Amino acid sequence: NRKINKIRLEDLRPGTKYYYRACSQQILHYGSYKKEFGDTIRMPLASFTTWDERDKDYTILVFNDIHKKTELFKHLMSLVGNEPYDLVIFNGDCFDDPEKESDIVDVLTEYCKSYGSDCIPSVFMRGNHEIRGACSVVLWDYLSKAGEHSYTAFTMGDTRFVLLDCGEDKPDSDIRYYGLSTTDAYREQEARWLKGVVESEEYRAAPLHIVVLHMIPGGKSSWHGEQEIRRLFVPILNEASVDIMLCGHYHRYQWIDDGSRGTNFPILVNSNRDKLVVKADRRGIDIDVVNTGGEVIKRHRIDK
Repeated sequence: NRKINKIRLEDLRPGTKYYYRACSQQILHYGSYKKEFGDTIRMPLASFTTWDERDKDYTILVFNDIHKKTELFKHLMSLVGNEPYDLVIFNGDCFDDPEKESDIVDVLTEYCKSYGSDCIPSVFMRGNHEIRGACSVVLWDYLSKAGEHSYTAFTMGDTRFVLLDCGEDKPDSDIRYYGLSTTDAYREQEARWLKGVVESEEYRAAPLHIVVLHMIPGGKSSWHGEQEIRRLFVPILNEASVDIMLCGHYHRYQWIDDGSRGTNFPILVNSNRDKLVVKADRRGIDIDVVNTGGEVIKRHRIDK
């Protein structure tokens, strides 16, 4: 009587290849004292390799604002070719106001097939459109959080990544939320968590720092959610040696390094039809903006 099943693997060793197979056995009758079983289906043998903490090189693909356009995502992934990558980050609005279960399951299935989820890890972040719709309340049942919250931090190579949940773009009191939105309070809680993150030993020990956030900090005429991001997150991040913030939401490329959003670090806003390729080596990081023709239309370099 359960459609969603999760298995958490513990005590995995870094830099180790593991083989696995998922199996599902049909239960014809599940009585108190009698069970009857049917057929068992088995997926082909698959494998994944855990991240080696000694490795300083990595490649991460970042997508945002796909809005369940699975054919667009499939095309962008096809341009990767045989180039290896270590992680995929979905930076918000890759689902679109999920009203029914299929709005999550069908879209997620297509994403997973395209990037190879049987062997490549991924992290899904919420944009404002993942918070809307009748099935938004069960979104994490299908995606799973990277940690306890819908925001998280982790280290790859010499980079500490901080992934933030942007919340809604309008205040909780907006009539369109019917009193059910609590993202204003959620951002307040998140800001307290963020302060602890940037003061942690893991953060201070990392030479490079990248923040990933769907909505951009507010400008003069920005909506409420962006202004709250600027009020709550930016003062903390300005004291945290951030090298770059990766955002979406605007559906067009922008490079903002003039302090107009209150930040002392640059902001890269990716469009809804391009992908970001974040590639690190021992000298620093290259961030390429790749369009639907496979062309690198912008490259930003972060030296260590």
